[in-house]
Amino acid sequence: MKSLTLLIAFALSINIANSTVINVSNSPNAPINPPHTVATLQAGIDAASDGDTLYLHGTNISYGDATVSNKDLVIIGAGFGNNLQNGTNAKSIIGTISFQNYNGIKNITLVGILMLEPKCGNDNNNTVNILTIERCGVRPDGSTSNFLRCNTLFFKQSVLGDQPNESTYFNPVVKANAYFSNSVLQGNFNGAYLSSSRFENNIFKKSGNYNIYYYGRIDGINGTSIFTNNIFFEQYGIFVSNCTFNNNIFETLGSLENSNTGAGNLFNTPAQMVAVGGKYSTMARADFSTAVDYKLTPESAGKNAGTDGKDIGIYGGTNPIPPELRINGVPALPRITQLTLKNMSVAPGGTLEIELKAEKVN
Repeated sequence: MKSLTLLIAFALSINIANSTVINVSNSPNAPINPPHTVATLQAGIDAASDGDTLYLHGTNISYGDATVSNKDLVIIGAGFGNNLQNGTNAKSIIGTISFQNYNGIKNITLVGILMLEPKCGNDNNNTVNILTIERCGVRPDGSTSNFLRCNTLFFKQSVLGDQPNESTYFNPVVKANAYFSNSVLQGNFNGAYLSSSRFENNIFKKSGNYNIYYYGRIDGINGTSIFTNNIFFEQYGIFVSNCTFNNNIFETLGSLENSNTGAGNLFNTPAQMVAVGGKYSTMARADFSTAVDYKLTPESAGKNAGTDGKDIGIYGGTNPIPPELRINGVPALPRITQLTLKNMSVAPGGTLEIELKAEKVN
């Protein structure tokens, strides 16, 4: 009998409802077996068809840049944070992923990946229809002219943060609707291209850059956005107008200005999160590590103070971070913890008996 312990998501190279799961691993010891298991992200993308899923194994080795040309895909990684379940520290890392030559209605879903920029190199008429970014860590490298370009954006349970020792200025380009929920949004955020947007249960933070301490504001939006159950950490600046703010915590703001309206907001109120540190601290610069704990303390004024009676911040709302976890990007998939081969020898036409043990992560 042979027992193998695996720390991978339950995504095998099988056909499910006419779609294929392609394993991608750049580990030197990975068993490469094209087209079901390939060594590079680009090879996996090139081999995939519309509706396929790529599982990007966590190796802590960057898969580099990649381009998707007019395909409807799901790409799932192992997570972006440190200290993942079962004592592993295996992140799925890529560089810039670009979407080109899109036509018709095709969607992209990215889950559990640490990346630079998801962007489109085409104009607004030839881009991804729905772009979903879930449980990802996104570190734009400064070239944001086509950043998050799509028709509709869902950005949830993720971190939009700065590169180490740099300031950040994010400029999403979304044609129709943008929905940011249960995420940490760090740096300057310009919403000029967001024709309609909702921000629910997020944490807005200044850049972690020691030298450029003033990078932390949201601006460029006039009357198109609704902000609900968010935490605006420290001196984060609000420079939007004619927007609606309900049940948010403003740590240093005394009132709404610029014709913004709303109710249930907490002004000049500390959020009292468990462990976040100030903008100059090491912890404030560690958004991609589970050393940062954004849970509210029992004494926080934001406990059960959201519009839905749940916590303000990333642990409340409709897409909450699971209460037992810190934000780390581990996908909400069953994970195989043990695979046991019951019979090592199988006759032609016989049955291979396998015993699997798995756990649901969150």
